[in-house]
Amino acid sequence: MRHNHEASTNEARIYFLKTIYHMLDQILGGLKGNLGDVLSQNNLSADKLDDLVGLTGESITETAGSEVASGNMSGIMDLLKGNGDTGSSNPIVSNIITSLVGKVTSSFGLSEGAASGIASSVIPMAINAISSKFNSEGGDESALTSILGLGGGDMMGKAKDLLGGFFK
Repeated sequence: MRHNHEASTNEARIYFLKTIYHMLDQILGGLKGNLGDVLSQNNLSADKLDDLVGLTGESITETAGSEVASGNMSGIMDLLKGNGDTGSSNPIVSNIITSLVGKVTSSFGLSEGAASGIASSVIPMAINAISSKFNSEGGDESALTSILGLGGGDMMGKAKDLLGGFFK
């Protein structure tokens, strides 16, 4: 019986992460014009744009999931509300940037310095876009529930429960 519960919990976690990723993909898609500028400044062709959007979404999703699983929901909520720094001095943002640097380095074959320049430009833009969407929906748990297309209730508790062991 325990095996079935673990399987359904893992399916719910995967669904939750896919939902977050889809939401991010929609929001980040709106930044393509600005991201295209970042690519051209780093001598990368425009055909890398969709890859950059995908890698950015992955980095945000993975880092946010890890933060939620470790109990730092308040840090995620503060970031979504636009409270605090969206630059690398914020530990969550720094972790997202580090993640994206690794992905850009391996995917595009860039030096760590070039990848860091891209990530340091892209992540604050992405977080500001996500925060704007979040705040336009009300800026609370119900806003996040609405953006993600999930049912009501204690969404943050559900997220923590779903993600709890996923990133260990």
